[in-house]
Amino acid sequence: FTVGTSRSGVFVKSGGYDAAGTATLKVDNGNLLLEFSSDFKTSFALGTVIYLSNNNTSGSAVKTNGLEIQQITQSGAHTFNITSKYPSVKLTDYKYVIILCKPATVIFGSAELK
Repeated sequence: FTVGTSRSGVFVKSGGYDAAGTATLKVDNGNLLLEFSSDFKTSFALGTVIYLSNNNTSGSAVKTNGLEIQQITQSGAHTFNITSKYPSVKLTDYKYVIILCKPATVIFGSAELK
């Protein structure tokens, strides 16, 4: 990796929920990609959605001000192409990757990107 082309963090569980694994946000061939490691796991509920956010304490703030990436239904490795959905988003725009139960606005876990 070249300096300045990726940021990563380890998921920390929130409340009584489960979250583990590593999230990496990186620039690859001009695309901003969010990758979850093969050991990624989380609690699941109806509407478990990945967000990029600058807040990791309030589910409603994440839902309102965060960037909704995609709903997930299983653990393990994932790759999300952020650029394809949000072309203007930059590597440094958001501080956290959040796992949110969207209907209940409950944070299952977060990873601080460094």
